[in-house]
Amino acid sequence: MRAGLQTFYADEFVSPHLRGSLRKQSAVKISVKEGTIVDIEKISRASLSSASKKAIRLKTVIPGLVDCHTHLVFGGDRSAEWNLRLSGMSYQDIAKAGGGIKSTMRATRALSAGDLFDQAQRRMREALGFGVTTLEIKTGYGLSLESELKLLDVIARLKKRGAQSVLTTFMAAHALPPEFESYGSYVGWIIQSLLPKVKGRAQFQDVFCEKGYFSEQDSVRLLEAGKKYGLRAKVHAHEFGRTGGVKAAVRTQAVSADHLMYLSREDISALKRASVVPVLLPGTTFFLREKQYAPARALIDAGLPVALGSDFNPGTCPTLNFPLIGSFAAVHMNMTLDEVLWSQTLGSAMALGLNDRGRLEKGMRADFVELDSVGFESLYYHFGSASISQVVIGGRIV
Repeated sequence: MRAGLQTFYADEFVSPHLRGSLRKQSAVKISVKEGTIVDIEKISRASLSSASKKAIRLKTVIPGLVDCHTHLVFGGDRSAEWNLRLSGMSYQDIAKAGGGIKSTMRATRALSAGDLFDQAQRRMREALGFGVTTLEIKTGYGLSLESELKLLDVIARLKKRGAQSVLTTFMAAHALPPEFESYGSYVGWIIQSLLPKVKGRAQFQDVFCEKGYFSEQDSVRLLEAGKKYGLRAKVHAHEFGRTGGVKAAVRTQAVSADHLMYLSREDISALKRASVVPVLLPGTTFFLREKQYAPARALIDAGLPVALGSDFNPGTCPTLNFPLIGSFAAVHMNMTLDEVLWSQTLGSAMALGLNDRGRLEKGMRADFVELDSVGFESLYYHFGSASISQVVIGGRIV
């Protein structure tokens, strides 16, 4: 981070404000010191035109995007599985045939930490080009003591070497590895052998609570055990049906419940009462060709702070184009563009328990993105392309 006072001038300034709404201003001066916004001042167009040559002139400025759900570190390639799905095989059928998460597990176990780091670092740079300044990264493709710790080591290196802020989620409860015969015995092993070694190396623990994977009971058992090691709970919930994920999230006071394609009114009320942030992942729904998207409109209308994540992963959402995820949310989940931007900035920050980013205000981190056109809507309107000119992280152009 740079020392001293930095000055940025913006033609247009867009920041999340009240729930789902944006604050927009023209001609703004942003003062940054030691990576933190110390003042935002509306100025005249004349002042903007005569700005000091030492100041940095920007077009449309929005907060840095926060991707609160990724599976960034893995080995192998599962592109052939897509052809199987297009031919009619389900996600579960492919998994039973040896594909899916276990296929990635085998490839990830075989790669060195160095190779995994190099691949993941390239992915982080790609995400940066789409305006992502903070991202969460999960383990979960090792599913053994050695491999899960290897993934934690890789993520720790990414934190030190990457431009973006990184938060770590431990997710050994992603699938049942071949070394175990039952989910209950595997959960017991994670609690006894893995969790003690994770202390201080991750902020969250996640579990895939779905039919054919981890039950509500096993999920709660594991997430409660994780709290003893400082791991806040997250839950993959209701992606393929109503199978107890929301109940697990509520019972463990999870910071977020993610996916949520199948929700009842009671589920929505329970999430609100427990202050669990719903994270919606429309890219996965799109790529799996599922007809039922998460009920964003119902969640927003109920007053919940909806977040959007990419769910970047090797099998069901292999894209790092986070603005494209926002376009999917607008088209398929009836979200306004104001709500989409809010959900990819402040909403996603809330899903990670962060209160120092996601909006542009005094005292916030100086993480912001310059768009190459006036009007933030272009970020989602030109779907599939990056309309980003510059990315600023901690007051530094990266």
